[in-house]
Amino acid sequence: MRDRRGDISIEIDDAGALRATGMYDFVKLSITVSGDPAHPVAIRCDDFGNVDDLGRGAPPKESDVGTILGRFRSETTGIEAAISNTVNGPRLSTVGRFGSRSTRWNASRRASGEPPHEPDSVGRSSVV
Repeated sequence: MRDRRGDISIEIDDAGALRATGMYDFVKLSITVSGDPAHPVAIRCDDFGNVDDLGRGAPPKESDVGTILGRFRSETTGIEAAISNTVNGPRLSTVGRFGSRSTRWNASRRASGEPPHEPDSVGRSSVV
């Protein structure tokens, strides 16, 4: 976590939730994963008592990347994302003020239960 003044220290508490510590321990924010941490079934965010449970949806049996192809931009964060279809499968490329990253999506990994993405060696990061 970051703010304009610097890093926010976080720790895992006895219940397994991530919480702010140090000078930010007054922040009543926690993040908890449900299930195997490597492949969680849900994430719970508790922000001053406002709880959001974010469950993982089942992947579609078939999907058409053509429905999401294009370029997207967040003016607030200054990040541009492009989704393209290549001979090796769909690719998500992002560019922002802290660097760039390109990730290829692999349907066979999704079918086996592994995370369906694998970063390419194209990724570069730099801090301004």
